[in-house]
This record gives sequence, C-alpha cells and structure tokens, in this order.
Amino acid sequence: MLIAGLTAGLAGLGCQAATATGPGWGDVPKGDDAGDPGDPGDAGEPPGPVEPAPEDADPEQVFLEEVLPLLDDRCNGCHADAARAPVFIDLDYPYVSFLESGVVVVGDPAESTILTWGAHRGPAWEADEEAIVADWITLEGAVEPEEEDPPVDPPVPGGDYETSPQAIVEGDNVVELDDIGLPGAELRFLAQRVALGMHMSRITLYGGDDGLSVTHPTIITHDGDGVRYPDPDDRFEALELVVPAAGTAILAENNLLVDFPLDGELSISFASRSTL
Repeated sequence: MLIAGLTAGLAGLGCQAATATGPGWGDVPKGDDAGDPGDPGDAGEPPGPVEPAPEDADPEQVFLEEVLPLLDDRCNGCHADAARAPVFIDLDYPYVSFLESGVVVVGDPAESTILTWGAHRGPAWEADEEAIVADWITLEGAVEPEEEDPPVDPPVPGGDYETSPQAIVEGDNVVELDDIGLPGAELRFLAQRVALGMHMSRITLYGGDDGLSVTHPTIITHDGDGVRYPDPDDRFEALELVVPAAGTAILAENNLLVDFPLDGELSISFASRSTL
C-alpha cells in the first residue's frame, strides 16, 4: 500500500526509503519486543557482493532476485509496519508499487531517495548493497519503452466492397458505385443536419447500366481524422437486394447517423456485389 506524503514522512522519521516483501516480511516484532531499529541484529547479515547485471537483463527479475532481498534485510525492521515508518510496497505487486512509490527516479540513482537518504535510525546501505540498487535503477532507465501499435480502423461488418468516402451535403446526395464494380449504379438519399447528427431519408439504390445484386450493406461514417465508424447496429446485416438495370429499390426510408461530425464523410460497403 502506498503512503501519501511519502517524502515528508521520510524526512520526519529520518528513515531511508525502502520496504519489501520477502522472507519474514510482515513478521516484525511489535511493542516491547521490537528492539532498537538501529540494532544491527534487526537487519541480519547483509548479502555478499553481486556482479552488476548485464545490460540485457530483465529489470523486474533483477529487482526480485537482487534488490528485494536487500530491502527485506535492511528495511524490514521499520518499514513493514506503518506505525513505525512509511510502507510503500504493495505486497501483491512489489515491483510495480516500488517503482511508483516516489523513492526511485528511473535511470538516475543520484536522484533516487532510496539511495540518497544516507544514514538514519535504521541501518544504512553498505557500499556493495548500494551498488546493487544503483545498478538496478540504471538498468531500469536503459529499458526502451515498447512502441505502441498504430491505431487500426475498426473492422467493417461484412464490408468486402466499399466506396470512397465523400462529403455529405444538405439535400440530395449521390454515391457512385462504379469504383466497386457496379457501372452506372448509385446510392441516392436526402440528408438533413439535426441535433443528434445527420438524418438520411429515402435511401435508394439505382441499378445502373446492368442492374445489380448486393448483400449486407453497411453505412460507414468517417471523421475529420479519417477514422471510420461502421453502423454500430449493423441494421442491414440480413438485407439482400436485386435491382434491375435502370431500376430502383429502397434500402431504407430513414436512417440517423448519430454524432455525425461537421467535417464528416460517408461511404457504403457490401458483403457481396455483382451485376445482373
């Protein structure tokens, strides 16, 4: 559990910042049996020197195997008990909670309170112990952050054939279907800006030169950044339409594009399409 005001608490207690889980952590003697925090007997024998971790070492593994035992050995006497000193490691997540506790400046041992506080009421670091902790802090700073994958457009439900996006105007609109292999075919509708977005009415397919057969139409909104938003209700999922040459068929009488942006565009996709 992280303690608010950690730095102030440390200054008031004059304690070196550290605590951890480990053998015996939480079994700190209480009351008259607690003993003197400065008594070396509370800390036990410090571990021997450890070779610096290689540059490609896993910082979390180094922390758990090398740093955490030192924290347990040196700091358990005070910092396992919030009544005696600040506790700043979550017992369930020791690695992450210690990094977020405020006593470590990743990559900069000289600015990390865990090392700079020096001698205090509890046992101070031995030189070899301090080197181990400093080496781990430096190693943490050398880890390259993982690159996030670029955003991916949401999948278009059933949309194997999609028209190019185009701006919508108040009144009559025509979306040509030539670029998806339906020569002369069009999607026609009336558009009106309303408080909730863009209202479409009389959404009609025109059969064009050869007539057409389509399945699963999907209306897709595109925002000003080019991100596309397929109809979340996928209301035409089961729809199949056959339109003769120069004929028409109503796709829908009404459709509302909720939160349609002022600079938005529209496209339509079909799961399948063919001429007659």
